[in-house]
Amino acid sequence: MSERPGHVVLATSAAYADLSPDDRLLRDALARRGVPTSVRVWSDAAAWLGPPALVVLRSCWDYHLRLDEFLAWLDALGTAGHVVRNPPAVVAWNARKRYLLALAARGVRIAPTVLLCADDAPHVPERTAALVAAAPATWADVVVKPEVSASAFETWRATLPLDDASAARLSRGLAGRDLLVQAFQPAITARGETSLLFFAGAFSHAVVKRAAPGDFRVQSEHGGRSHAIAPGAALVAHAAGILDGAAALTGCAVDDLLYARVDVLASDDAHEPPTLMELELVEPSLFFGYDAGAADRLADAIVRRIRF
Repeated sequence: MSERPGHVVLATSAAYADLSPDDRLLRDALARRGVPTSVRVWSDAAAWLGPPALVVLRSCWDYHLRLDEFLAWLDALGTAGHVVRNPPAVVAWNARKRYLLALAARGVRIAPTVLLCADDAPHVPERTAALVAAAPATWADVVVKPEVSASAFETWRATLPLDDASAARLSRGLAGRDLLVQAFQPAITARGETSLLFFAGAFSHAVVKRAAPGDFRVQSEHGGRSHAIAPGAALVAHAAGILDGAAALTGCAVDDLLYARVDVLASDDAHEPPTLMELELVEPSLFFGYDAGAADRLADAIVRRIRF
C-alpha cells in the first residue's frame, strides 16, 4: 500500500533559492495535495540539519561546477536518512557524459563520440587528425564539451582537422577534466531536439527545442526556444527503451527514476532510430509550463510512489 510522504524538500541552488519559475509549479501542485513541502539550497549545510525527508533534486544548476562537493552532499543525505530522487547512484552515473558510451554499447544510437582525458592534451592534433582520416564525412564538423557540463557550459564547435587556435583551446580544456568530442548533428539546427519527459517511468509530455539563428545550442540560456508537441508512439517507445537501458546499467528500477528527460534527434532516414543526445537524470528542466497537467503528474508520482 502506498504511503503519503511526510515532508518533501525540493533541492535547489543559491541562484534559484526560491526555485525556477517552472519548478514553482511543482511546489504548487504538491501544496494542492496537502504535502508539506520546503525548498532548500543544496550547498547550505545548515539547511539540512533537520529530520529526514524525501529530497527531490530540482534547480541544482551549479552542480557541474562543483561535482565532488555535490556527490559528497548526496552521500551525506543518505547517511542522515533522507531519501533522494533520483537515487544518488543514478545521479553519480548520469553526471558524467560517458554514460552515453555505456548506452551505445547496449545498442542505443548516439552521435559518434570520443572521450579525451588529460593525457591526450599533448596529442590533440594527432588524435583529431586520425578521426578525420578514418571517416572524413563524419568528423569534419564537431562539438566539444566537458564531460561534466550543464546548459551547454563551455560547449563549442570546431572544424577538423583543427587549426592551431582550436587545438590549443581543446588542449587547455583538458586541464584537470575530460572532454567529449562529438560529430556535429545537422538535424539539431534543421529540426531541433525533441525532449520527452517521463515521471516514475511513465511518459508525460514532450517539447521541441530549437536553437537561435546562427547557433546550435538549444538551451534558453543561449537564445533557444521551445514548443510543445505530441510525439508518435514509436518515438515514445524508443525513449522508454533508453530508460530501460539506463535502469539496467545502474541497477535501478525504472519507476524509481522519479523524473527523466530523454533528448533525441529524429533521423533523416525513416528506417533509422533517433539519435540520443542526452539522458537527463540529475536536475533537468522538466518543462512543466508547456503542459497543463505535467506538474500534477509529477506531484502524483511523488505522493503515489515515494515511500520513506
